[in-house]
Amino acid sequence: MSRLVLTGATGFLGAALLDGLDLDGAIALTRGPAPQLSARGIEVRPCDLGNPGELPEGCRIIHMAGKVDFSADGQKAMLDLHVEATRGLAAAALKAKCTKFVLLSSSGTTAVSKAARELDEQAPYPLEIVSRWPYYLSKLYQERLVLDLHRREGLPVVVLNPSLLLGPGDVRGGSTQVVTDFLDGKILVAPAGGIGIVDVRDVARATVAALESGRIGERYFLGSWNTPFATFFEVLARIADKPAPALTSPRGFAPVGARVLSAVLGKQRTEAMSPAKMEMAEHFWYVNWSKATAELGFAPRRPEATLRDTVADIRRTP
Repeated sequence: MSRLVLTGATGFLGAALLDGLDLDGAIALTRGPAPQLSARGIEVRPCDLGNPGELPEGCRIIHMAGKVDFSADGQKAMLDLHVEATRGLAAAALKAKCTKFVLLSSSGTTAVSKAARELDEQAPYPLEIVSRWPYYLSKLYQERLVLDLHRREGLPVVVLNPSLLLGPGDVRGGSTQVVTDFLDGKILVAPAGGIGIVDVRDVARATVAALESGRIGERYFLGSWNTPFATFFEVLARIADKPAPALTSPRGFAPVGARVLSAVLGKQRTEAMSPAKMEMAEHFWYVNWSKATAELGFAPRRPEATLRDTVADIRRTP
């Protein structure tokens, strides 16, 4: 069996994924020491991801490393990590004649629209929308980079595009922040757009399936629920026994309202509703995951179960 190389193994998805993998001979490329991975028998190689050194010949790679930053100040860091580091990793993969390169991208590279409609893998990249958002723009460029390397140089890539990851185990709190903000009473109004979610445990299983049977050169959208933000917060309110936002922001008003709130209440109290976040939340992030169902056996759990487990996990965290 070819050796498995992981990036981002210490993150939210990485933690959910490890239990479903054969870790015999596995290598984790990390930014620094990762004793929790070493304890599981994984060979940890601290390195610059864009210059990982020599990889085992014929290896398989799951590339999950990433960072979320929605601020304009984060643009260079996003491009360096998601695009340039991926370029270096892909070059090492090609040199090692890797047999499968699974990239964890985001549904937000494609499935974002001003209208409430589900989008699938055939939808065009919405550059005119995501060009304002450094995180999604960098993930879009990352995706195009590896697919272009597949066409030009034969990189055996499979791209997975999950919706917003929820579920237990988000130690850093980045992906589940919207739930934390709701529980802390920081969501004052429901935005006019819609959200798509998926359970991190279901994405972990889909990643294992993609490693084994995903078609090279293909993308797979992963989701479990597409719903207006108002409905999302209503369901979350019932589960958490918290009040839902009483108002839904009129379309086009949210970014302006966020600036007013920030000026009145202060940036720290309104960070959960920053102008950038509210602008994104006026869009619809709806995906169609039928291709993953047909080809990867993807069968997401009920979204209410995901939300219950997410709330319970956040409340257990000190």
